[in-house]
Amino acid sequence: MNIVKQTLWSYDAIYDMCWSATLNRFIVIEENDVLLVDENTMTIDNVQTIETGLWLSCTCSNTSLFLSTGERASSIKEYKLLPSIQLIRELKTPHTCSRDEVISGIVYNNGRLALIIVNITKKTLRIESRDAETLNRLWSLRLDIICNQNRKFGCCTLRSDEWLVADYETKRLLYITKDGKVKKVIDYTPEPYHVSLFGANILAVSTKNDIRMHKI
Repeated sequence: MNIVKQTLWSYDAIYDMCWSATLNRFIVIEENDVLLVDENTMTIDNVQTIETGLWLSCTCSNTSLFLSTGERASSIKEYKLLPSIQLIRELKTPHTCSRDEVISGIVYNNGRLALIIVNITKKTLRIESRDAETLNRLWSLRLDIICNQNRKFGCCTLRSDEWLVADYETKRLLYITKDGKVKKVIDYTPEPYHVSLFGANILAVSTKNDIRMHKI
């Protein structure tokens, strides 16, 4: 966990980020802009071909970048990565979520997208799986979480196309099967904010004060 390289971040707050193996860059989103970060040179470039938007979450496949907007009735926009980043399509309400819902997170894995969707009015949370090619819904699961805090929920992929959701509201990790069932609930203190699979069998969990690594 030693620092290898670092640079001053003189831009706005980071809302989300993902790694693109195709571009060999980190894709970082602020509230309004999308940036590319080169891990070797630490150069930061604004993606000029993506219009200014109200962004909240991002994820990548080998061919596409998916962005979700951070407003009620969130949209999903898909951009092709090569030869340049260009908009392919946009999915809007009611096909994404209802008018009082926000897509808090979006994660890609093996041809599938996981969406974390918050209902602002009812303060409820659900996870959905969608086909990344068609964006059709495969399944939806409401989670027993009451959303009182104005904070994003973290989600990551696990082995065997399963998912892990970080529940900071009640200090738990929720293990979700690939067909949309709760497989296991793991108590976790302090409250987990974000989760990420690091390599083949290391789970990174970020909390308020630190990052913890677990073998799985």
